[in-house]
Amino acid sequence: MRALTAAGLTGLAVVALAACHRHDQASSSAPPSGAAALVGGQSAAPPAPPPAAPDRPHREPGLWEQHVSVDGLEGVQTIQLCIDKSSDGKLSLYSARAATGRCDTNQMLRKTDGSWAFSSVCDMGSGGKVTTAGTITGDVARAYTVQSDSTTVGAAVPQMNGDHKVNITAAWQGPCRPGQKGGDLILPGGIKMNILAGQKE
Repeated sequence: MRALTAAGLTGLAVVALAACHRHDQASSSAPPSGAAALVGGQSAAPPAPPPAAPDRPHREPGLWEQHVSVDGLEGVQTIQLCIDKSSDGKLSLYSARAATGRCDTNQMLRKTDGSWAFSSVCDMGSGGKVTTAGTITGDVARAYTVQSDSTTVGAAVPQMNGDHKVNITAAWQGPCRPGQKGGDLILPGGIKMNILAGQKE
């Protein structure tokens, strides 16, 4: 069960990248457009365009190996996950689960040092309500490290409730193995499952 708990906390999700604003520059010889308002006899600049759409880092398609430590008490568990372009957009980077429809809050923000800060509040049904926050460092395309703190309440399995610290190191291993598809997960002990099985496209 702790292996499943760790798997439920491994991998990342939706991002709010700090947006850059760009202002259109009018030609010096062109008269003010009809959309520009006149203020004190001078044309006012049109409003700035909205911020760029939210973005998130993307993993290289292929087989990823994740080394997961939960609470620093159970050693390191190794998990493998097959990612393709489609599944990368559906799976959380800091949690090896589908991130669709279960999270009231799911945010990621690029920091000035190049790392990513993330936070989420997700209702996992019998897995409880999980509140998570942490940071991601490294080149997410090929290798990265996750440090996060999470709190789970209302889980059917009592051991899943409470506060947990999770550390993950993830690295791209190469192409997925023959027969594997996006979302295929191999847990400790050789347990295999597909995280996206049964989900609508």
